[in-house]
Amino acid sequence: MGMHAELHNLEDKIDAVDLRDYVRRLGDEPAVHAILVQLPLPRHIEEPPAGLGKFDIFDAIPGPKDVDGVSRATVTELYRARVENMLHLPATALAVRRMLAFYGIDTEGTSSRRCRPQ
Repeated sequence: MGMHAELHNLEDKIDAVDLRDYVRRLGDEPAVHAILVQLPLPRHIEEPPAGLGKFDIFDAIPGPKDVDGVSRATVTELYRARVENMLHLPATALAVRRMLAFYGIDTEGTSSRRCRPQ
């Protein structure tokens, strides 16, 4: 694919502030074009009793580098399904779109109540 990828393995015990700051530093790097935070995060970040949690980590990803569409800067366009405003279409969403197109399933004007599997 002609891309370079780096895996950043961090300690499970990393606290949310340090992880957020790490993601911010990656986001500030001009050589970094995309960031994906692999889930699940350590439990103390996924379900914090107080303080920073996983959504704060997601929000540290700059919108143009958020390939999963999980940051505050990008999630609204994904939720609204406004593909033309997205910089990246998350892989799962893209796969669903392609399957619907392949099977000729039109979802225009449907609601979740009418889209139940048969």
